[in-house]
Amino acid sequence: MQEHKSFIEFVKSADSANLVLATLVQTEGSSYKKAGAKKIIGPDGGSVGLISGGCLEGEIVEKALKLKSDQETHKFDTTKESDRLFGYGLGCQGVLTIDFKRFETENLLRQLEDWSASDQLWVHVVGDGPDI
Repeated sequence: MQEHKSFIEFVKSADSANLVLATLVQTEGSSYKKAGAKKIIGPDGGSVGLISGGCLEGEIVEKALKLKSDQETHKFDTTKESDRLFGYGLGCQGVLTIDFKRFETENLLRQLEDWSASDQLWVHVVGDGPDI
């Protein structure tokens, strides 16, 4: 929920710019986050959210800034031995498939508000005692 609030604040602070929503859609092997993790990237490279635990965040921002169309999917493979020695493979020894989608600020804000309406979780606690 805290990440969702950060997303909304980030989008509201964007100056009617085009933003990119990066969504982790599939993982193979080791990854810090699971499918569904999101990151929002602004046109200046500023971002909010975490997809890879840090090992790919810079490359994800770079891809978002270089989109050739409004929606693209890219695979990031960190299973190579050279990635572990020189790159970002310290804990991300897997393949991540990430969907990038460009949004205008108001459209992304509307989508985030729709998510918050549908992501409500109701918990009813019944009982009386310290274990409750």
